[in-house]
Amino acid sequence: MTHAQSPRPAKANAARAAETMDQALTWLIELEIADVATYARFLEWLDADPAHREAFASAEAVWHSQAVFDAAAALATRKKRDAE
Repeated sequence: MTHAQSPRPAKANAARAAETMDQALTWLIELEIADVATYARFLEWLDADPAHREAFASAEAVWHSQAVFDAAAALATRKKRDAE
């Protein structure tokens, strides 16, 4: 098996993509209460690698999706019902 056929680069790329998505999700949460300095660090992270921008766009799309909205509404209904 040649290096090009080795599964190692694919695993490394997958691990890097997962780490980038974790960072994007963390930024999505942190931006909810970000001050100016935090927002500046976010912009630096965003501009550091095109993969950061792609991951953040994906994280935002999921976070603002109908499925997440529906899940949050269901949890709120369940929590309200349990509190009664």
